[in-house]
Parts: sequence; structure tokens; C-alpha cells
Amino acid sequence: MTYSWLLLLHGSLRWLVLIVAALAIIRAWQGSRSGSWSRSDETLGTVFISLLDTQLLIGIGLYAISPIRIAAYAAPGSSLDNEMGFFAFLHPFIMIAAVIIAHVGKALAKRAAAPAQKQGYLLRYYTIALAIIILIIPWWRPFLRF
Repeated sequence: MTYSWLLLLHGSLRWLVLIVAALAIIRAWQGSRSGSWSRSDETLGTVFISLLDTQLLIGIGLYAISPIRIAAYAAPGSSLDNEMGFFAFLHPFIMIAAVIIAHVGKALAKRAAAPAQKQGYLLRYYTIALAIIILIIPWWRPFLRF
């Protein structure tokens, strides 16, 4: 029961993560071109990072109780070629890398002096993180789970 609810929450929250990531990237692109930085840019980045962290925590909870992960670790020779290997190994570890990349971009932007440089860091790192996220989302699964 807990697994189903976490899976529903994790699958549904991804849409909010993708939308906010796209908004943050668009704003970073605009800000890097105009050389501007505002409080709303800071807030948007904080919301994006917070959503990523929430998604990561839910994912860790799913990983801990996932029957797919349990079966993959019990079956010697689980490979990355099948769904079991994807959810037990590839998806969690690559998503953690995407979250780390987004955090690095936010930290670099925070330390940068010039507004255009702040926006440039966010643009590069958030775009890389979003690209990784989009590539590793299991798009063959239902878009919304009910």
C-alpha cells in the first residue's frame, strides 16, 4: 500500500519538476542575455531544487521498499538491459547525478558576482540536469498512475 502511494506521488510530481525546470531554464536564458538577476530568479531556483530534493527523497523511499529492487538484488546477473535492472540500478543512480548537477549549478550561481554569470551557471547546469532527467524518465510507464 505504501509502495503504491509513493509510486503515485513520485510519478505525479515529475510533471511539476519538469515544468518548474523548464521555467527556471527559460528565465536563466533570458537573464543571461539581459544580464539581470532578481529575487524571483532566486525563488524559482529554490523551488526547482526543493522539488528535486523532494522527488529524490520519495525516490529513496521507493527504492528502499521496491519489489523490483528487491528482486533485482536477489537475482544474480541482473542486467541493465531489462526493466528490473533499469529501476534497480540505472534510474536511481543517474537521477542522483542529475540532482547533484542542479545543486552544483545553484551553488556556483550563488557565489558568482555578476548577474549574467549567475544566470549562465543556472542555464548550463539546469539544462544538463533536465536533459539527464528527461533521458532517464521511464516514458514507457503510464504518465499518471491512479
